[in-house]
Amino acid sequence: MNLENKIEAQRKRMEQEKNKLDMLMKKAKMEQRKADNHRKIVVGANFETFLNEPRRYSEEQTRRIMQVAFATREVKNCMEQIERELARAEEKMPDTAINEEADEEENEEE
Repeated sequence: MNLENKIEAQRKRMEQEKNKLDMLMKKAKMEQRKADNHRKIVVGANFETFLNEPRRYSEEQTRRIMQVAFATREVKNCMEQIERELARAEEKMPDTAINEEADEEENEEE
């Protein structure tokens, strides 16, 4: 195989790898969007459990309720405590999720 053919073959491999990377990035974005949507649904459902007949309230009314609820010192203290707990948990447990996912993808390809 001459040098020009090797160069062209390498370009094709690079293009294939770029396409593969693009597909993986799209998949990761889609999965993140799915997780975000699920979280929003769960949080909304949790909020609705505290309302009597939640369907009666408009979006603006529920927003006003949340603004008042989140303005209380008790809720602010609770949120600050949770933030501290999350920060401590993140310090103890380094982010290995990315490495684990990469390992899983490599195993799938083999």
